[in-house]
Parts: sequence; structure tokens; C-alpha cells
Amino acid sequence: MTSIVKTYSVPLEKVSIIEEFERIVRKDGSKLGVHNSSQMIVKMIEDLVRKHQNNPGPMLDLFIADTSFRAMPTLGENPEKYSHIKDDVKGWASVRSQALKWAQHAESELRKANATETLEAKMRKETTSSLQRIAEQGGPENRVIAAAILKERAASNS
Repeated sequence: MTSIVKTYSVPLEKVSIIEEFERIVRKDGSKLGVHNSSQMIVKMIEDLVRKHQNNPGPMLDLFIADTSFRAMPTLGENPEKYSHIKDDVKGWASVRSQALKWAQHAESELRKANATETLEAKMRKETTSSLQRIAEQGGPENRVIAAAILKERAASNS
């Protein structure tokens, strides 16, 4: 097989990691079908490319290079960063739509958290035997909460 040589630099403080990598390849590489560091590196590159080559997402720094790139502002971010879309109704409609989706999801998660907190507060008033029954026979969420409360009680009693 014909090969080409590529050169990559490694900071001096990382040399020990590279040496450990080479030791592991010599010791365990045959389990993975590789026999030297170069083969292992190529295998890792192939895995990375296979996992990411069809990723439809934009490069993370695209918004810096391309001022027309549409991105969802984060909370607390300076809105001036998005001044380039100030006259673009579709651009702002898209930002608004994404913000509403985020807010609806956050509201849903908050409702779930509040319901769980309320359920936990009620269950803390239960007797230990009642909690044991719930931990064995209750619904999935109730079992988890009851088991956690029982574990806390056991830890505080020991």
C-alpha cells in the first residue's frame, strides 16, 4: 500500500500523552485491528469523518465570517449584534419564531419541575411504610421520588 506522510505538531507539554497513546496502541491495538500509531490515527480520523461529514449544521464561527448568517440570539446578548437584519422582516420573524419555541419549551419544563417539586413535598409527609409501598407499586416518577426520600431517611438515621 502506498502512503503519504503528513506532519502535525504537538506541544511539548503533550508529549507524554502521545507517548502513552503509542504505548496503548502497542498493547491494545490488535484488538481494534491496528498495529501501529499511524493506523490508529487514521482509524480515528475515519470515525470522525464518518460521524460528521453529513452534518447539516453551520460551522460555529460562520456568524463572524458571514454577516448575513441567521442565528438565534442568546439571552442577555447585545441585540446590536443583529442590527444587520433590522430591515429584514423574514429574518426577525425567524428569530421571533425560534425565541417563542424556546420560551414554550422552557415553560413546559418549568411546569414539569413545579409538578415534581409539589409531588415531592407531598410525599415527604408520607410515612416510611407508605413510601416503601409507593416505591414498589407506584408509577415510574412516584417510585423514583419515593426511593430517593427513603434513601435520604436511611442516610440520616445511620
